[in-house]
Amino acid sequence: MSAMDIDKLSMLPDETSEPEESDNELENSDQGLINVEDLRQKQNAKFKALLSRASETITAEDIQRATKVKTESELSMTNLIENQDFTSVIHDPREYQLELFEKAKAANIIAVLDTADRASGNPPRISFFLVDSVTLVYQQAAVLKANIDQNIDKFCGAMQTDLWSKETWEKHFSKNMIIVCTAEVLYQCLLRSFIRMEQINLLIFDEAHHAKKEHPYARIVKDFYLRRPETQKRPKIFGMTASPVDAKVDVAKAAKNLETLLDSQIATASNLDALRQAIARPTEQIWVYDKLDATSETDLYKCMQSRFGKICELERIFFYALEASSMLGRWCSDWLWTFALEAAELPKLEGRVSKSYMQSSSRDHSKGLDEAIKLLREAGQLIRNHTFDTPVDCPAHLSSKVRLLRHELSLYFERHTDTKCIVFDLSLTMIQYIQSRGRARHSNSIYAHMVERDNLIHASCIQEAQRAEHIMRRFCEALPEDRIIRGSSDDLGMNLDKERYYKSFTVHSTGATLTYPSSLVVLAHYASSLQYEKETSPQVNYFIERIDGAFVCEAILPEKSPFRGLTGKPSARKLHARQSAAFETCLMLRKNGILDDHFLSKYHKRLPAMRNAKLAIKSKKTNQYDMMVKPKLWDSGRGTTPSVIWATLLMLSPAAKLRRDYQPLILFTRYQLPKFPIFPLYLEDDIESEVITIPLRMPLRASEDELGLLTTFTLRIFQDLFHKVYEHQPAMMTYWLAPARLNSNYRDMSEVVDPRQLLDISIIQYVQQNSEIRWSRDMPPSDVENRFLLDKWDGRYRYFTSTVEPTLRPSDPPPATMAKRKHMENIMNYCLSLFKNSRSKFLGECDWKQPVVRAELVRLRRNLLDRATEQERGEETAYYICPEPLRISAVRSLYE
Repeated sequence: MSAMDIDKLSMLPDETSEPEESDNELENSDQGLINVEDLRQKQNAKFKALLSRASETITAEDIQRATKVKTESELSMTNLIENQDFTSVIHDPREYQLELFEKAKAANIIAVLDTADRASGNPPRISFFLVDSVTLVYQQAAVLKANIDQNIDKFCGAMQTDLWSKETWEKHFSKNMIIVCTAEVLYQCLLRSFIRMEQINLLIFDEAHHAKKEHPYARIVKDFYLRRPETQKRPKIFGMTASPVDAKVDVAKAAKNLETLLDSQIATASNLDALRQAIARPTEQIWVYDKLDATSETDLYKCMQSRFGKICELERIFFYALEASSMLGRWCSDWLWTFALEAAELPKLEGRVSKSYMQSSSRDHSKGLDEAIKLLREAGQLIRNHTFDTPVDCPAHLSSKVRLLRHELSLYFERHTDTKCIVFDLSLTMIQYIQSRGRARHSNSIYAHMVERDNLIHASCIQEAQRAEHIMRRFCEALPEDRIIRGSSDDLGMNLDKERYYKSFTVHSTGATLTYPSSLVVLAHYASSLQYEKETSPQVNYFIERIDGAFVCEAILPEKSPFRGLTGKPSARKLHARQSAAFETCLMLRKNGILDDHFLSKYHKRLPAMRNAKLAIKSKKTNQYDMMVKPKLWDSGRGTTPSVIWATLLMLSPAAKLRRDYQPLILFTRYQLPKFPIFPLYLEDDIESEVITIPLRMPLRASEDELGLLTTFTLRIFQDLFHKVYEHQPAMMTYWLAPARLNSNYRDMSEVVDPRQLLDISIIQYVQQNSEIRWSRDMPPSDVENRFLLDKWDGRYRYFTSTVEPTLRPSDPPPATMAKRKHMENIMNYCLSLFKNSRSKFLGECDWKQPVVRAELVRLRRNLLDRATEQERGEETAYYICPEPLRISAVRSLYE
């Protein structure tokens, strides 16, 4: 009940009330005492009587207004759309709408209309209304439901439609005549053969100008519509766009390409003058603001720069804050930090800092990461404690652009209006210009361009957009009577020829199709199906390396997958290499029955059967029981420093002579391991080498210092060999690796031996003392022979060196047998992975008289249990490298 209603109640006459003077008599009575309780009862009785009479006057409208208490933030997207004007019924279609409807019944067309005028047809059977964004899904569905008396449903990726089964989709297809969805949803349904082209009566493309390159609009047409040889089984196509051109290209050529791809004809209303009269065009205005001041550093900016300027993850924020000082004003520049460092954003920044430190091998992670996160939190606290001035309409606080905007908006909103916003922006292309203007679709709307005074670029942007629109209108008016462009019949074949590069695989029983682009999505869905309860979603890892001038990618699936991945075919582009690896992996998964005939995973996130009977708990509390994904042996004891560790000797027994001698290793664990069966590894030239394990019966009593040495050695192996960096925490290690000191008869080793006698402590101490070894001028050439060298900045380049090549110098060009790289000027440049500025500095300071070493490139192989594939083998060739751009690994064998 409003305050006005209460005032009305207070003015209602009260028949049971006593005259006012009687109360005064009571108050002024000399008889003394007033019964307070009786007075309160009388007042309550009066108030109840007033409420009783007022309740009879409350209308149904008052009740509806009182019950409507939900704020917009509490409403769903559907309810928000219903509150707008999208659900209004179109009672009288305009003449040009009927004209285009008749044309659409006769042939596929692309309707070119201003954005305020596009409308859809009313097709029988199942039809798809495809849009480019989630918001449009709800808007267009609301319009169709208000105007078509048929079952209509809407879908988008946020509903996790990619995980639905064929049965679920069939239910939706059977009960709905029209489906509004994003294009990717229909594309995935077609790929998995949940629906076929012959089951679709009409395809409506909203914003049809997006149909190009790899957009889902284009993929639907290329992969399914155009590949149907029987034209009678193809659905009709109705495309809608404000302009068939969305870039600065030739109008006729772009329109012709769009017609060819969509197998349609561009059409517009025959009477364009009548069309323009029916459109509620906004009033276009140009708001000119004074020339902006140059960028300047505020006091807060200087303070932040001096204390936190070294944090790489804040570089973009510093850049935007500096730009905002000119574009928006100094006050806005400072206020920007409140958004960038608010409590919800700090965890994201900390995650980026952690990722950056883990990817760089030049930092002390445990120390540097903690310091960076501490600085980030200090920055957030500084902004929260900072006192911001109240913004004033003056040049010291706001830029001329913001002050002009504030002035114009205050003039418009000083009176009562339901307008939520005025559309204004600086359009760079014609399609931006037309679409922005179309959003101001209400009568008396304002479409404003904000331009800087004497800024020729701003002025030319508006002129170019308007000129391009004028050309587009003349193009539409110049079309023949039937509004058809006469194109070449060969264009369709040329479009399909470009797609033949991609391989595809079709399941004949279902019609489901696997393509290069779709294989990435299929493999990602398969990986996510391996998730169990509270675990993070597993992901597919792609590792790309350059072999013989081509990119080769290996797809690595999560650990839970029974099949771990494959290597794709060599490709000229990284994207195609990644798609090839995903495509081959998907085929292998289907071959092994892990993917069904619709390319859906056979694994699903589900709770264990009979879980309630076994655990005696309710199904909602199953998250109290964690799934065991690895043997508990590896988790047991983690977080504590062991005093006793157990040793297992690891040795190789090759079937033939290997190019290099391999030194045995000792595997230390917190608990004693059993003796493992002999199994083969395939190292050099696919020579089978048996792995022999000997668990020692005597434990090693290790001090904290010794565990620290073992941890350093183990982590150095991961860093040098695999380019992986981990934090030095001995208490969190589950195992340690160490070099063994054995004679030539080590294969007859007894299990009863003290592991300390086998431990080569000299190598471990050498690794501890030398985090990395750099080549220096006083280093003898023999020190780089028979060593392991690695590129610190690029994990693809790791070498085993042999001997110095006296006939070559760093300034000589690389031999022709070596694989091509970006920099082929000389051997020194060939070995260097630095970027422009760092490269120039290094080349100016390096020693051009250093030796050139013959080396073997170590190929990227993660599966040594199988023989190397053709891509992994590559072409064996000698490499010639300079040691100074690389790092010499401190891990070396006794046999070197």
